[in-house]
Amino acid sequence: MKPWRLAAVLSISLMILLGLVGVIAYRNRGDLSFLFMDDSALKKPLPAKKPPPEPHAPLPQPVKVPAPPVSRTLSIENIRVLPYEGVNGGFLPVINGVSGLSNSLSSSARLLGAGGLAFPSAEDRIEIVPVDSGRLSSPAPYEVVQGVNGAPSRILVPVEQLALRHYPSEELLASALAETIMTRRSRSFAEAPEFLRHGLALYLSGFGDYYERRFILLTDREAPQMVLPLSDTSSYAWADGFWAIRALRDQRGAESVRLLVNSLEGGESWKPALESACGTSFDAFQDAYRAFVLNYLSSVMANRPAFKKAVRPLRETNEKEAYAALLDFVRNHPSDLYAGEARYYTHYAEYRLGKAREAIDGFLDLLNNAPFTTASQGKAHYFLGRSYELRKYGTLALIEYRLASLEDNGLLGKAVDKRLKELEK
Repeated sequence: MKPWRLAAVLSISLMILLGLVGVIAYRNRGDLSFLFMDDSALKKPLPAKKPPPEPHAPLPQPVKVPAPPVSRTLSIENIRVLPYEGVNGGFLPVINGVSGLSNSLSSSARLLGAGGLAFPSAEDRIEIVPVDSGRLSSPAPYEVVQGVNGAPSRILVPVEQLALRHYPSEELLASALAETIMTRRSRSFAEAPEFLRHGLALYLSGFGDYYERRFILLTDREAPQMVLPLSDTSSYAWADGFWAIRALRDQRGAESVRLLVNSLEGGESWKPALESACGTSFDAFQDAYRAFVLNYLSSVMANRPAFKKAVRPLRETNEKEAYAALLDFVRNHPSDLYAGEARYYTHYAEYRLGKAREAIDGFLDLLNNAPFTTASQGKAHYFLGRSYELRKYGTLALIEYRLASLEDNGLLGKAVDKRLKELEK
């Protein structure tokens, strides 16, 4: 073969060989050691494929946040006090008590408005009905009756307590309005236990301080027997409910009460709403409530033994000793829970000692200037009447006896009937 032909064949063969090498290199790009047949390259795994993205973890459930309270403007345009049509309609103290309800309506609404919760607006149609106490389903400062089929809600208020001035009209009416309004606006509130409904109304209105005082003064129970389970539905549910809300405020601050009210108005059931507000379980809250109330009562009732000791000689017909002890108690504890009761017994002792003038002045001062400090209004009116009789003021005595007859006290009622018969002779 000629030399040029051999060179051409070799050149073409070399080109073909280089082309094969290039194809192999292309197919195995990234692993050039394969070109040199390096065994270590075969032992190393090829790069793994990028794993597919893992599915996202499920998002946490959204926290239920109560809906913001509806914006409202304070108004009493659809609230009215109805006339009293009971058996004591012509009695001036009752007339004045009913008038006090009408006069207190605006200030009661403003009291609730200042707190920003449960105040009346134009959408609230409410009728306040002065009634004889027998119209209520059970003894209470008031009773709320929700309207049906578009009828206005009603608040039944016993006239006896108005005439006797058991409570101030402004705070009493504010509490009744708060309970009525929250019941109408919130099904959750309407379905809540009595302690929560009454307790919130007493707290928001400021009425609780007055109700609590009378409640403590009228009971002979010791503190542990006054603190009942929150499931209780007796009359104790009013005071215990008020103390439960006080315990919530003491534990978590005033904002926790606002959160509770807003949650109820937003539709949350009462127990989850309360547990959210107190930051613990309902059972744990009951324990905290009981501890709070026992500690509180141990403070406000601290002078109860001293008060009872001062009164005891009266039951032993030792009026002089009792009179001196009661004067000392009032002098040493002028702002105490039992100071008003001590004043009543002081003037009763004066009556027993024949000091009719001093007794009259003392009873009048107590009943006119500090009526809410005592729970003995009915008895005070009775012995004021007896003191008037000693001074030959029979007409004035009749008024006091009639006032005393309004008190729900069987023994007092019998004593009044006896005096009225004597005066009619």
